Amino acid sequence: MSSDSPRISHWDRLRNRKVAALAAAALLSPLMFIAPAGALDISLANDVDITQVVLNDNGTIVTQNASGGPTQNGTTPVELVSVTIDDNGTPVVLDNFHTAVDITNIGFPPGHTGATAYQNATATDFGDPGFEVAAETALASRDIRDYLALDGSSPDGSTFNPDYDTSFEGPLTNDDFIFVAERNGNTFFDLTPLDIDGNPIPDAETLVFGSTSLPVGQRYAWNTTYGVGGVTDQPMWISVADVNLFNVDTTINPIYGFRVNNDGDADVKFFGASPDPILEPASLAGNVSVDDGTPIAGVTITLTGTDEDGNAVSLTADTDGAGDYIFEDLVPGEYTVTETQPAGFVDDDATPVAAGSEGGTVGADEVSAITLGAGVDATGYDFLEEVPPVELSSLAGNVSVDDGTPIAGVTITLTGTDEDGNAVSLTADTDGAGDYIFEDLVPGEYTVTETQPAGYGDTTDVVGSEGGTLANDEISEIVLGAGVDAVDYNFIETTTFLSGTVFLDANEDGVIDPAETVRLEGVVIELFDANEDFVARATTDANGEYIFEGLVAGDYDVVQIQPAGYASTTPNVIFAATVPLEGLPDVDFGEVLGSIHGTVVDDTGAPIPGVTITLSGD
Repeated sequence: MSSDSPRISHWDRLRNRKVAALAAAALLSPLMFIAPAGALDISLANDVDITQVVLNDNGTIVTQNASGGPTQNGTTPVELVSVTIDDNGTPVVLDNFHTAVDITNIGFPPGHTGATAYQNATATDFGDPGFEVAAETALASRDIRDYLALDGSSPDGSTFNPDYDTSFEGPLTNDDFIFVAERNGNTFFDLTPLDIDGNPIPDAETLVFGSTSLPVGQRYAWNTTYGVGGVTDQPMWISVADVNLFNVDTTINPIYGFRVNNDGDADVKFFGASPDPILEPASLAGNVSVDDGTPIAGVTITLTGTDEDGNAVSLTADTDGAGDYIFEDLVPGEYTVTETQPAGFVDDDATPVAAGSEGGTVGADEVSAITLGAGVDATGYDFLEEVPPVELSSLAGNVSVDDGTPIAGVTITLTGTDEDGNAVSLTADTDGAGDYIFEDLVPGEYTVTETQPAGYGDTTDVVGSEGGTLANDEISEIVLGAGVDAVDYNFIETTTFLSGTVFLDANEDGVIDPAETVRLEGVVIELFDANEDFVARATTDANGEYIFEGLVAGDYDVVQIQPAGYASTTPNVIFAATVPLEGLPDVDFGEVLGSIHGTVVDDTGAPIPGVTITLSGD
C-alpha cells in the first residue's frame, strides 16, 4: 500500500518505513517471507460451534438459528450484528468485531487475473488504480456481501506466496476469536499471525480454513444463505476459531494482523471477534421530598437514554413511603432521569433538582447526560418540592348614587370564614371615588355589608364577579378561590326619597330627644302626591323607620295611620312635604300613651287627698 493512502492502520503509522520496505521486498521476491512454523486445518472438529447468527438485512434484523436455506442473492447490505457460539458449554455472544484494514505486501505478479474486490456486487479488479482502496473497504466492512475474491492465475502459470498482508484496527488476544467467511464454502486459504511490526510471529501456527479433508459444503460451519447478486448462486459460509489455536501467547505477542495465502482460489472475508464483556450492572437512585424533609410517596420518575450497545432505554419507578426511588440492573450508558411533577407542589426555589454522584446536566424536573459506568451505583438524584404559598384574593366594589355620583366615607364590613375555619371581620371605607377593597384574603366564603349612608335611600345593589346572594345592603355567600380578584360588589343609593321615624315622645314636644329611644314598629305610613293621589304605603321597621324611595322631586302629603293606644304629639298628616333631588329625611311622627287627669277639691277649692277615682269605658 502506498504511504500516502488515507487508510493506514495505527501500527503502519508507527512503522511506515519498515512496512513499506517489506512491501517492496515482497513485490520483488515473494519467497523472501518467513514460512510459518506449522499449519493446522480448521475443521468441524476444532472450530467453535455456532448456535445463532444475527444479520441486518438492509435495515431488517434477521435471526438465524440454523445453518442453510435458499440462497438470497442481492446487492443491498447484509451486515453482521452478532454470532452466538458455544464456548465449551457456555453461550458467548460475539458482537465486538475487529475489522481487517490495510493491504500491504501484495504478492500478485503483473498480469495476474482474478483478484477482485466486491462491494455489493460492484467489482474492482487487481490492476485497477482503485483496487487497494476497494479491497481495504471490502475487508473493513461488516457487510457479508463485501469480500475479496482470489480466483485467478499468473500468465506464466507460476505460483506465489503470500497473496497479501493485512492489519487490524486493534490487537487480538487469546480471549478473542477469528471469524472467517468464504463464498460457497468450497475452497481454502490459510492465515499466519503477524506482530506489531508486520512480521510473522515466531513458532505460531498457521490456520488453514476450508480443510480439504471435508467434503465441499462441510468445510465451513454455517451457511448464511446470503449471496452476491450478479455473481453466482453461491451464499457466504462462515466459521469461527479460537485465537488460542495460533499457539501464541498474546500477552507477549498480540496479533496485529494476518498474512493471507490463497491456496484454493478462495473468496474471503475475515476479522477478529470479541465477546461482550461481562459488565457489572449499574443503578441510579434518588429521593423526592418537601423542602422541610417530608418525603413524597407515589411520584413517578422516568429513566430514558441509550445503553452502550446502542439500545434505547425507557423505565419508570414510583417513590416509596420514604420518597426514595431506584433503577437497578442498568447497562452502562448515558441516561436522563425525569420527575413527573407531583400535584399540590411546586419546585423548590433554591435547589429544585440535584445532580447526583455521577453528575449530569440539570434542567426543569430532570437531570440529563448522566454517564453510568459498569458497577456504578449513582445516588443523590433528588427532586425537592415545596408547598405553594396560598394565593391571596381580594374583594372590591363601589358605593354611588344612582346617577353615578360616588359616595365617599361609607363603611363596608366584610365577614365570613376562610378555608382554614378562621372567622373574618374587616371594615373599609369608600374613598373619594366611592371605591372600597378588601385585600390579602384567604380563600373562603364571605359576606359584604354596607352601613347605609345618612341622607340617602336604597335602590337595587349589584352582585359582583364571583356571585352571591343579595339582600338589603348585604351580599352574602360569596365564595372566593385562591388568587381571585372579586370585583363589582356595588351598593347603589338614591337621593330622591322621603323617610322618617315614629317615636314615643315622652315630653310631648314633637322632637326626638336623645333620651327618647323607644320606637314604634308596624305603624302604617301612606304617601299622596300634590293631587292627593295615593302614591305608596310603608310600614315602620323595628327601628320605627320608614322610607319611600325612587320618588320624583315634588310636593307630597305624608299620612300616619294612628297606631291604636297612642295619641299623637305631631300631626298625623304633614302637608306639602317637598322632596328635593337630594331626598327628604326626618319626616317624623311623635306618639304618647293617652291619659285622663283632674283634681278633687272642696267647696272652698282646697284639694282633698286620698279620694279614689275609678276609670272605666272603652
